[in-house]
Amino acid sequence: MVEQYGSDEDDEPAYLCTCVCGHEVADHGANESDIGRDEFLRRSRLAVRLDEMLQASLCTEVVLHS
Repeated sequence: MVEQYGSDEDDEPAYLCTCVCGHEVADHGANESDIGRDEFLRRSRLAVRLDEMLQASLCTEVVLHS
């Protein structure tokens, strides 16, 4: 599942540019020039981890109710 998010290199992966809703990440308070590179990357890692946890939770929910 982690492969879909790209690598952990310092270059900003494409998935950090836009939200699934179509907004830019800055529209959701993640403007790198305002919050700094370290905070931007911290929030990015958190967002990816939360997404992974939600995906796992959804899979578990489907299995339990099947």
